Amino acid sequence: MTTPQWPTRDLITLAVELGCGGVELRTDLVPPLFDGADPETVRQQLEKAGLTLHAIAEVSAFDDGSERAQAELVELAGLAERAGAVGVSLIPRNDGLPAAAPLEHTLAAVAPVLERFGVIGFIEPLGFPTASLRFKATVVAAIESLGLGGRVQLIHDTFHHCLAGEGEVYAEHTGIVHVSGVVDRSRSTEHWTDADRVLVDADDRVGNLDQLRQLDAGGFQGPVSVEAFAPSVHALDAPQGALANTFHCIRSGLAASAA
Repeated sequence: MTTPQWPTRDLITLAVELGCGGVELRTDLVPPLFDGADPETVRQQLEKAGLTLHAIAEVSAFDDGSERAQAELVELAGLAERAGAVGVSLIPRNDGLPAAAPLEHTLAAVAPVLERFGVIGFIEPLGFPTASLRFKATVVAAIESLGLGGRVQLIHDTFHHCLAGEGEVYAEHTGIVHVSGVVDRSRSTEHWTDADRVLVDADDRVGNLDQLRQLDAGGFQGPVSVEAFAPSVHALDAPQGALANTFHCIRSGLAASAA
């Protein structure tokens, strides 16, 4: 999402240049998924570069109870298996309507598909008031009641965590972390939108460093992925410097707090 117009091959090159451990890919960007190549080709490209494909996003409104959502899950999980991805992202509905059924019921239908293709389902609670699933506690309760800890995990999105106002981070149930910052001080938190999500720097209002410290203290050792939606970030022709600055800001901030 941070480089939505870049072909996969260029994203792979950028990730190597920046010393990243892997990438995330999406189905809703300008270039087609995998640049139109077959998943096995991308898997080979990633392996050659020494990168992990952490997730492919997304099954949108996965909890709306529709045949469309289930079909998208089967298709995306199949592509993820072929591309060697760790998992697929499952995003709740964000249209002001509730989920079609309790989360346990939805996950009972989702889990066999994930098991069939050998991938993890990464659920991302959204902090927006219009979201059907806002709080990680709801996901954790469903995971534990169904015994799906090895197959369903959380996406801890620092922006959405801030919006939801949820205190607990549930590090042991977290599979991947998304970071983005907000620097605009003209509006209060409840008026933030995805367009406000820029790269993390010293002016960040989201509290990325505090959240990452909590996750680290809880034992999280997984990937941290930059997910900036702001048009100003997308307009960068050469984002290498800005991304390197974000990585430095996060690393130095965490190192300083550990000293």
